[in-house]
Amino acid sequence: MQAKNWKQRISYALGAFGHDSYYVTLSTYFILFVSSSMFDGLPNESALIGIVTSLVVGIR
Repeated sequence: MQAKNWKQRISYALGAFGHDSYYVTLSTYFILFVSSSMFDGLPNESALIGIVTSLVVGIR
């Protein structure tokens, strides 16, 4: 392969990896932020957060 072709492939792979990392970080933050404020002070808080997290992961 030509050097230009490798450069394009590596650039694409790094861009896709960066995008995926950013998306996962924001999704995780969103789940933690929303579910922690919704279920604050409830006795079964951890179980409810687990249900919300499972639903979001399953829907996506």
